[in-house]
This record gives sequence, C-alpha cells and structure tokens, in this order.
Amino acid sequence: MKVTYLIGNGLDIHIGLKTSYQDFYSFLQKNKNEPRGTTQNQIYNNILNNHFKIEKQPDDIDWSDFEIAIGQYTSQIDNEVSLEMFINDYEEFIEEFTDFIENQSKGVTSTSFINNTHKIFNNALQKPINLEERDQISIHSNFKNNNKDQQVRNFIVFNYTEVFDEIYHSWREKEKQTRIVSSIPIHIHGLCQSQVLLGVNDESQLQGKFCENDTLKIMMVKTLANRSALSMRFEKATEVVKNSELFIIFGMSLGDSDKYWWEKIMENLEKNSANKVLIYAYVNERGKLEKYIHRMVEKKRYWQDKLVKHSKAEDKNQLYNQIFIQFDTEQIFNFDKTIFEENNSSAIVL
Repeated sequence: MKVTYLIGNGLDIHIGLKTSYQDFYSFLQKNKNEPRGTTQNQIYNNILNNHFKIEKQPDDIDWSDFEIAIGQYTSQIDNEVSLEMFINDYEEFIEEFTDFIENQSKGVTSTSFINNTHKIFNNALQKPINLEERDQISIHSNFKNNNKDQQVRNFIVFNYTEVFDEIYHSWREKEKQTRIVSSIPIHIHGLCQSQVLLGVNDESQLQGKFCENDTLKIMMVKTLANRSALSMRFEKATEVVKNSELFIIFGMSLGDSDKYWWEKIMENLEKNSANKVLIYAYVNERGKLEKYIHRMVEKKRYWQDKLVKHSKAEDKNQLYNQIFIQFDTEQIFNFDKTIFEENNSSAIVL
C-alpha cells in the first residue's frame, strides 16, 4: 500500500512550537518598537494594523489566509517604485519570518525529544488509519488485504522547520528492521534558509496592473517558483500524489494558497474509487462534536467540502465516500506524550 502523508504547520504546533500566525503576530506586536523598524515595512504594518483586512477573527486566521490576503494586496502596487518597495519589504518580511520560525524549533532539535519519538512515529506509519468504529470498518474494507503488499510511505511537508525530518531520521536509525519502504521527506515550500516559498497558489491569486510582472510572480506564486527551484521537489511530490492509494493529512487547513495539491488529490480519487483520504482535523469544539451527531456530521462535511470543491468531476457524490475525517488528532503523531517525559526540559512548553 502506498501511503502519502501531507504534513502542515499543525504538527509543529501539536508538539508545542509557537509557529502559528497568531504567534508571529504577537511577536511583531511585542517587538514593533525594536530598532529594525518593522513598522516602516508595509507587510508588517498591515499585519499589525488590520491583518490585511482578512474577514476572520484574529484568532482564527491561519497562514493560508495570510497568503491569499497578501496576494490580493498586490493590487496596491501601481508603479515601478511601489513594486520595488513591495519586493524589498517582502524579502525583509521573509527574513524576519524565517528567523522567527527557526528560533522556535531550535530547542526541539537540540534536545532528547527527537530521540524519544521513534515508537510513536513507527506506530503512525504502521497504523495510519485510526477512526471511529463505523468509518474504521468502512475504510478498512478497502485495505484489509494490502498488508501483504509492499508498504510504501512518502512524506510531503509544508513546514519550514526540520522537526519532521529529525523525527523521520531518528525512526530510520532505530527501526532498521522495518519492512516499510520510505523516502526522505519532501519540503515542498523549502526550509527556513533554503529555497523558501510563502505566497499564493497561482497567478490568478495576484491582483493589479503588475500581477504579470515576472519577478513578482516568481517571488509570490509557489507553483511557478517551485518549477524554478534548484531541486526537483515539485515534480517528485506531484508524482508521489499521482501514485498514492491513501493520503494522511495532518496539521493542514486545506487553504486555497495550496490548492494545486488538493486538485491533484481529487484527480487521484476520481481515477480510482478505492483510493482514500484521511484528514486529521483539529477543532476547538470537539466536545460538542462528540455530544451532538448533527454537529459532527456538519463539521465532517465542512472538511470534506474543502477538498471536493477542487474536483472537476460532474458527479462529486462518490468523492465524499472516499474522504474520512478524524477530529481526535491525538490518534496519530501524539508526540506530546513524549514531551511530558522530557523531565522539565525548557525546550518545549505547551
């Protein structure tokens, strides 16, 4: 069975890193009077003043919302001078952002945390399907005979930290006898100090008279920039998605700034009705979902819709039967159990 894991920022947050949009916003607020003069930068200014007018409560804004909003903001670029200013401000923002993210992860990769993750990680690879009884029976009916097949695990990571890589390599070192065939994680958006991408999905998400400017597009459009990256990560990840039988999505908002990947997953499901997606979706109101069936059904449909809307199929009903949702994110990658065994380590604080 070929299983592909798509890993988002939610994994880093899950283990205690302060890498959410809200965390970065708080960082900017706290340091807005520092001598580097962040409030002179139009990117920082818009984040601090009105979050680029994103129509969500500040606590509900995620990085995909920010990426879409900054794509819309390019409509404010009205001449060559403002274009150059925006490019410089964006590069300065990326420097600040990646330094912030990198600083958040230093404590994790330098502690014994990584060395204690291999068992949990191994379980997540051996038993990726962890659903409630009805869904578990349904999805297992497709894969019950696949245990005899070669077990392939691929990873597409949307994070900028190397935390997942450290966990993966620790597992490879400690589980040398595993029959799982795996490949090194693909960082589709690069790393903090290497080929980093933060922006929109495609040219249609840019606006204004300079939306066709080549420099702006390469800087802002992730699918376009990836085709010019030093590595073949984009092509490799696309091929992985094409050939997968089961997708495990963890820690992702499924936002439109990465819609290329949701479209490719939908194409995969459309071509083979036996293929499945399992989304481990974090929600704040899990208690209500467990108490009220109608709330649970409604929220599952909400997450399914996030993917199905990217399908080009005329009849989309079958696709809903191929997408499963688990709101208990502790059923996989539950590394916070390991964190509490760190014996008061200052590296990770929940």
